[in-house]
Order: sequence, then C-alpha cells, then structure tokens
Amino acid sequence: MYCTLMSDMTVLHPHEWYDCTGMSSSLRASRSGREAGFAHLRKEVELVEEMKKYKIKALGLSETRRKGVGQKDLDGGYVMRYSGIPEGRRASGGVAIVMDGDINTRVKSWEAVSPRIIRVDLDLEEKISIIQVYGPTEDASVAEKDEFWLQLDRVTIEAEETRKLVVMGDFNGRVGSDQQDGLGSMGKYGCETIRNNNGQRLIEYSAQHNLLIGNTWFIHKRIH
Repeated sequence: MYCTLMSDMTVLHPHEWYDCTGMSSSLRASRSGREAGFAHLRKEVELVEEMKKYKIKALGLSETRRKGVGQKDLDGGYVMRYSGIPEGRRASGGVAIVMDGDINTRVKSWEAVSPRIIRVDLDLEEKISIIQVYGPTEDASVAEKDEFWLQLDRVTIEAEETRKLVVMGDFNGRVGSDQQDGLGSMGKYGCETIRNNNGQRLIEYSAQHNLLIGNTWFIHKRIH
C-alpha cells in the first residue's frame, strides 16, 4: 500500500507533493555498473520531466535501489537526497526525496535514518517534516518489522515536537475498509477488504501520532 499520512497540513497543497515507488525497479544486479549508471540517469531525467509536467514540488521515492547516503543535483535545479544500503551489497530497497529549487532553499536539515526511512525538515510558512518510508513486506520477520516501526516511531516523535508531519511511502500494508476499527485514522474510502499485519501496525502508528491515512479519505477510481 502506497499512502500518505498527515497532520493538520496547510503549507503544501496535495498536488505539490507526491509519493511513487519503484523508481529503479527495472534495474537488475546482472547489469554492469556502467549500464546501471546510464539507466539511473535516464530515470532521473524522466523523473524531473514528470515533476515539471505535474508541478510537483516534493516527491518521495521508495525502492530506489540506490546505494549509500547522499545528495545529488539533478537537471533544472532539482535536488535528490537519498538513503540506501551500504556499498558492496546487492542493490535493494532505498528511499529518497526529490525537491524543486524553490523548496530546496527551505531545507533546514535532513537525516538518512536507514535504507527504509529518510527525513527532511522544511521551514515554509510553517515548519514541516517530510518522512519517506519503504516498509518491510508482509512476509518479513517480526524482528525486521519491529526494527522498522521502532525507528519510524523515534523519528516521528522527534519531528512532531516542533513540526507538522507528512509521512509517505510504501508501507507494504493493507488497512482494509473498516472505518469503525480504524482508531480514528481512517476515512470511509478504504478500497481493500483485507487488513494484514502491516496494515494493523500502520493504523496503530497513525492513531498514536494523530495522523490521518490519506488514501482512505478520498474516492478511488476503480481500474481493476
């Protein structure tokens, strides 16, 4: 499940920030470093073009498969901050946040928490933190899930003391459609009938931090 959680959010309009997953999912370890590098460049060019087309000011990426931690200047003044697995390991996971030049000048600080979590603090009309995540799959071990949610909880507590929050990404969870059992975090437009363990963890996390699960608060187009 790709979703956005938010507190009382007024400084960025919904069409100005977005989350997408699998930026580099087409890359495979069998490719040479040079081929993979060219593919990354093509993806980055396409990414900037799409952000310009849809006037997206801040974009979250999950499963980037980019290694290491760093900041990269893209075309047109766009900047990508990323957090991935260490060099020397097979490419997997990874998260990033891309911002246009205007929003980038408002960055106060940022933290690469893990290959699954990255946080950027912005000083806009109000202070805001954007947290991008890539959660463990439903089949992951309990220990791996616990580690992810403990890290996310820690980052959230630190941010919410002084800032409004947007937490977005792929949580690999299904929250179902039962609004009554959503602990106040769900709207009436949950589009799935199944709730799995990851989805239950997401609901409990959202309720604990007074966040709304954005995907459940608007009508979805039925395309399948």
